[in-house]
Amino acid sequence: MNRGEVLHLLVFLLVCFVAFYRAELPQKSFKDMNLVLELDKGYSVDERGISASVKVLHSSEEKLTGKRAFLKLYGAVELPFRVVSLEGSVRVKGSRVFINSSYKKVRSLHIANSPRDTLMSRYSSKTESVDVRGTGLAFLFGEGRSVLTERLNSALNSTNLAHLLVVSGLHVGMIVLLLSKSLPVPYGYPLALVGVSLYVLWVVPDNPPVLRAYIMAVVFILALISYRKVNSFATLLFSGSVILTLYPNYLFSYSFWLSFFATLYIILSLKDVGGGFWSKSFTASLSAFTGVSPLLSTFASVSPMSIILTPFMLPIAFLYSALGMLSLITLFSFEPVMEAFNLVGRIFVFAVDKLSLVSFSLYPSMGLYEAVVLSLLGAAGLIFMRNKLIPCGFVLLWLTLRAIL
Repeated sequence: MNRGEVLHLLVFLLVCFVAFYRAELPQKSFKDMNLVLELDKGYSVDERGISASVKVLHSSEEKLTGKRAFLKLYGAVELPFRVVSLEGSVRVKGSRVFINSSYKKVRSLHIANSPRDTLMSRYSSKTESVDVRGTGLAFLFGEGRSVLTERLNSALNSTNLAHLLVVSGLHVGMIVLLLSKSLPVPYGYPLALVGVSLYVLWVVPDNPPVLRAYIMAVVFILALISYRKVNSFATLLFSGSVILTLYPNYLFSYSFWLSFFATLYIILSLKDVGGGFWSKSFTASLSAFTGVSPLLSTFASVSPMSIILTPFMLPIAFLYSALGMLSLITLFSFEPVMEAFNLVGRIFVFAVDKLSLVSFSLYPSMGLYEAVVLSLLGAAGLIFMRNKLIPCGFVLLWLTLRAIL
């Protein structure tokens, strides 16, 4: 590690330390609190009501405003508005906020459609297939997996290929690529910066993976404009520092750390590695799987087959991303591109469904402390060992032994 990387690492650790204390909320319970909530993504419905991830836009308790929370709305079968006002009970546990209420206490707010809502409605009106529509909403707009069919959700779980639908580096990178190449150098770079900013700020939720990818893309574009070289490792640490400074509660977010460790392992594994597309794709897939598996195993199963299945699906995902971003840029008004996008969406759904038949899962059931230590040891091994397969193999062997024993 050079001096710059060490400095960024120390700053990142300091930001994590400060975020830990900033994110902590008083251990309290509040009854009959008036709240204004915004749905982060979609919601799920069961016999008791609706469960959803929400953002607190307003509350009488100042420290709750701006926080993410888990909402349980008893007796409700649908939420017609993305932003609702209600009266509910709030329970704070550590960094997590839980809100319970009844459909009788909801006061829906009439809010004009946002650009995101308008675009989603336009896309949905042009896509007949339920499978393809749900996949497109999740892929382009970051909607929750509740928009996907039960069969597709099951296939994604068994193959661990859900990461292909998460709005992150693939989406941001594709926008930058398309827009930067649409004008001569260097005029395409400012256009790419504007385009990717509009996408992140107006079209998709401000979730950790997309924020990380956006900050790294901005640094990359600015470096290209100023003819400077980018250090990917330092840029990742910088993006983490910015995110935790703005959103300290993300320190306790699985989404933040899964995205961080996946990107970290990819950067460290591909550093000074040659080879063609398939070789690099396999290395990236192996390293990303290794980086996320310890944390993922604390609450879900892991599928080693995704190491092989991800490179197989990458050409489809790249084409789906390119056509999706072109459809978005043209506001879903160019029919040939829309039809091609939906066709590749059907191929994506079909491929995931068939690949789930050959996949299998392991259940290591790790504790959180063990998972964090294992991920850090693997990252340290990638930094200091020349043979990158050794630390990845160590982590995977540990996971396998934990699953067997």
